Amino acid sequence: MQQLRFEYDIDMVAASYWDFAITEIGEWRRSEVGGINHACEMETSLMLALAQDHVQLDKAEDLYLERATYLPADLTAGGPVTRAATFRELSPHGAIGAPTLASKERGEALLETLTDRVATFLTELAGWENRKEER
Repeated sequence: MQQLRFEYDIDMVAASYWDFAITEIGEWRRSEVGGINHACEMETSLMLALAQDHVQLDKAEDLYLERATYLPADLTAGGPVTRAATFRELSPHGAIGAPTLASKERGEALLETLTDRVATFLTELAGWENRKEER
């Protein structure tokens, strides 16, 4: 982002959709810490709400990673350090977390919360001052 901003004069922001509702996700979750990561309770519930035909819930397997103190436990909790790894290194089946706790109904509720939070941000972002106009 810094390079795009200062070398190409492109002003932007970056975030992940879940960052807008971390508190709500923490309240929504049924899994223990470590249950919301990849193809997990949260993402599988969202996929059930959005594209149920693409989810094979009968094949879901939970996997909680053993994590060092400074590494994140999942999207809502953990340490300050990130370490690069492929999903293949971390999980034999691709899921990290608790996809067996997913449901379409819970995904629909969470999707509504997430879209409300992101829409609120985008509305506010539209009102932010344009740096190019300031120059």
